[in-house]
Amino acid sequence: MHYWDAYEQAGENEVVTKNPSQSKLVNATKISGRTQKGLGIGILNAVTKPQFAIIKNNDGQLRNYRTEALTNYNVLVLDQTMKHNSSISLVNTNVMRSGNDYDANVSAFLFDINDKTNTWNIGGNVSMSTLLSNAKNTTGYAHSIYFGKTSGRFNFTVWQDLFDDKYDKSDLGYFTNNNTMDQGIWSGYNWTKPTHWYNQMRVNADVWFSRLVSPIDILNRKDFMYQSAGANVNANAQTKKLWWFGINMNWGARNNDFYEARNKGRVFQNKGKRSINAWWESNSAKKLSWGGNIFTGTGSVFKTKNLNFGLFGKVRFSSKFSVDHTINVQNSINQPGWAHTFYSGIDVLSDTIIFSKRDVKGVENIFNVKYSFTNRMGTTLRVRHYWSKVNPLQFLNWINTEIYKPHLKPLQKT
Repeated sequence: MHYWDAYEQAGENEVVTKNPSQSKLVNATKISGRTQKGLGIGILNAVTKPQFAIIKNNDGQLRNYRTEALTNYNVLVLDQTMKHNSSISLVNTNVMRSGNDYDANVSAFLFDINDKTNTWNIGGNVSMSTLLSNAKNTTGYAHSIYFGKTSGRFNFTVWQDLFDDKYDKSDLGYFTNNNTMDQGIWSGYNWTKPTHWYNQMRVNADVWFSRLVSPIDILNRKDFMYQSAGANVNANAQTKKLWWFGINMNWGARNNDFYEARNKGRVFQNKGKRSINAWWESNSAKKLSWGGNIFTGTGSVFKTKNLNFGLFGKVRFSSKFSVDHTINVQNSINQPGWAHTFYSGIDVLSDTIIFSKRDVKGVENIFNVKYSFTNRMGTTLRVRHYWSKVNPLQFLNWINTEIYKPHLKPLQKT
């Protein structure tokens, strides 16, 4: 929690000689099981030791700076199975720290309900997070809800995910972003009866829309609550020889990017995009199998052009031993992206944000060797190499000539 603070605490004549990046586990206990009536119970508790950075001065004197407090982590799960593959659950995560560091608590109620024929389904969750500190407690809210038809040839789902600007479960869980409300509709049609050339075939499409829950641009403009919207169409099929083929087409509307400007309160307005991707895969049951994909698209304020492709191959020497290799190549022309910020020290609108128009190329190689001793024991060797090159073509100033019309202006050469 205070890993980087150790360097700020070091004075002019001091240096940080040791700063552990991981906490050491003192004890961990897990209890889990399910009753005869279908109630699942899971409890996990773990305690980690406090961590200290060591700061040394020019005279050789050492002092400790605490970077992590003595911490207790606890997870409680209650899960009740019901008829028709339905269930309801209660999950609670709790983090308690010694000293003045804040504590965290997250509680969630989850449900997934099917009808008698398992044709219709409704589910979701409601969650509350609380950060408890001596100064002020912060409570956040989140929910996810979905409803749809899940069996038969035609299926659909209507969904919404919402996280308010105070919701935070990152103390004991993976969480990337709050203050967003996303919703959409997905529908698909399946052909699962084999014919003269295919075993199965599927087509689906979805549309989605995203906006903020609370305004975050510096002027609190409601016109800047919208984030993005898009749609895609997908189709795939398996042939009689067990080859797979697929294609998907994507459309994205203009969008407000509240994060690429790297300056809270500033908004990067980007134009729409469209792309198409095709892929194929041979019969994976054979000793030698291979496949690949090709992707092309265009869009953005600089009319970016993308052409990416990938190939993979796998050799099965036996039921226990296999080797596979994947190569992915990226080529993006006229891609926009943040380059640098000159802080004015006055306010956010006075800061100068520099964007670049750039070409980006990259190559990724992944090599895997797998050997299975038994159906429960095996070993895998994975080697990955990644190369990327960024070639800036032009640097531009992201400015606001009018409050509602920010744009990019080429920098003058000096």
